[in-house]
Amino acid sequence: MEKFFKLKENGTTARTEVVAGLTTFMTMAYIIALNPNLLTGFDVGSALWNGVFLATCLASAFAMFCMAFLANKPFALAPGMGLNSFFAVVVANIAGLTGMTYVASFQAALVIILIEGIVFVVLSVLNVREKIVEAIPLGVRMGIAPAIGLMLMNIGLGSNAGVYSETGGPFFMMRDFFGALTPSVAQSTMGSGYGAMVLQVVTTFIGLFAIVLLAKKGFKGAVLLGMLIASVIYWGGSSLVLGQDPFASLATASFVPPIADMAATTLFKFNFAGFMQIGWFTAITLVITFCMIDMFDTIGTLVGTASRAGMVDKDGNMPNMKEALLSDAIGTVAGACTGTSTVTTFVESASGVEAGGRTGLTALTTGVLFLACIFIAPIRRPDLRGGADADGAQKRQVRRPGPDGPCGADAHRDAGLQLHRPRHRPGAHLLHRHQGVQRQAQRGLDPHLRHLRPLPGKVLPHRLAAACRRSQAPCKAKAPSFGGGLSFAGGLSGCLESWRRFLGVVPGFLVEKPSLGLAKGRLHRL
Repeated sequence: MEKFFKLKENGTTARTEVVAGLTTFMTMAYIIALNPNLLTGFDVGSALWNGVFLATCLASAFAMFCMAFLANKPFALAPGMGLNSFFAVVVANIAGLTGMTYVASFQAALVIILIEGIVFVVLSVLNVREKIVEAIPLGVRMGIAPAIGLMLMNIGLGSNAGVYSETGGPFFMMRDFFGALTPSVAQSTMGSGYGAMVLQVVTTFIGLFAIVLLAKKGFKGAVLLGMLIASVIYWGGSSLVLGQDPFASLATASFVPPIADMAATTLFKFNFAGFMQIGWFTAITLVITFCMIDMFDTIGTLVGTASRAGMVDKDGNMPNMKEALLSDAIGTVAGACTGTSTVTTFVESASGVEAGGRTGLTALTTGVLFLACIFIAPIRRPDLRGGADADGAQKRQVRRPGPDGPCGADAHRDAGLQLHRPRHRPGAHLLHRHQGVQRQAQRGLDPHLRHLRPLPGKVLPHRLAAACRRSQAPCKAKAPSFGGGLSFAGGLSGCLESWRRFLGVVPGFLVEKPSLGLAKGRLHRL
């Protein structure tokens, strides 16, 4: 181990590297569940969700093994945030444009990721990516990493774990707790979820305080120990104060990896025929877009983290940059083959660097932990949005489809879509009209929206000018297919939010019919 990773040369020890790898894993483990949630519309437990879950673990582990053995750097890799949200938007638009099912559209979009990965492998081998990195001004390279950090801070504080109650949800800490005028207003808004929100706030600040205090004292495992302290407080509060068992989901858990689901939905499931349907111009544009986003994401993370660890020279260049970029490209190809979006270097690697990680042993440790996570698919938060797998949803009085089923006459009342966008901003709701039924975004995702047929006609982004009239006509569609959109976690707004602001539109799906009152690309009040 000493001979291969050169621990003494880098001023570190095996124990420090393992602790750093564990710290990095703890700070980025959220991607294991969040990535399949985003890419499948929170369809937890479905075959596609299981396939993406396994793909996330396997592709991330493989990419980190490459980083450890090729570049000997302490950087962790996984499907990138922002890139996975953009991938989900692309999949949804492909489904709307072509009429394919969501799974078929997903497999068609994987071809885009495959092409991107192959392009990056070629560019990395030919040293083109390294030359691009050197050509970017040092100030720009150094500024990307803190920008990503600010996006993550926005996610952590603005769109942390949402709380659901009989009054709706999700409720978030910054918007619904600290954004309320008085505690009584927050309590009346959240209802029975107010206690859970208070527990989350207390846990968050105690954990942050512990991390800051331990880091000030020079404790290398500050982040890891702070997260452990916060977890113990949350588990204890859930059990003693809220009367909930935080480990209830383990009672009936099966820890067998869902390999069959992955083989049936995502493993080497490239839909080249569906990819050809989107057109060459669109395909080339999407490949270039993914390449550009991944390029700057990787550059910012590598340069920023390496600079923090003292791994750069006086010109801001990192040794073994070519091998690190090649590992990133190989990870993207592996992600496409297994069934996930672009794999990129994670800025959370900085936590491992702060814990003392300096060699590939840190990345190897994190990769082994990701690989071990293929057995924890059942360990997930219960779906509180009223889905079919939401245990005790009736007792919690969570809104569910009407008595006529998901396609009944009153199903439109509970069919909500939560868009990937902070909901406190105006015009953040998505409207969908199909066979006379108007469906408006409210507080979450009703999984039964998959019973709607693919949207015919022209699918186009739109700006909401006003709310439209609701129809009481029954929904007669029965084919289980993509129908109208996805549910995206609020707050993951990074580059996509800037894209929306630039275009001035909300990405959505709407059938272009004269009855909708469309004029100049806008939706007007009927």
